[in-house]
Amino acid sequence: MRQQRHLLIGIAGLCLVFLSGAKAQTLQVVDNAGHSTVFTKAQIAAMPHETVNVRDHGLAAQFEGVR
Repeated sequence: MRQQRHLLIGIAGLCLVFLSGAKAQTLQVVDNAGHSTVFTKAQIAAMPHETVNVRDHGLAAQFEGVR
């Protein structure tokens, strides 16, 4: 019974995390002076993207994003 309760609480917590993340479609960037800029998903998608290929500890990785 106790394990079921913990499982239900865990599932409920995960649902809240996923639901709150699903509506968060912006990125806030704060500089050293405390000034913030908010970018929407559409604004970021419209920016020029760059792809970087790197190796770390012998493993290849590829990253893509805006400058």
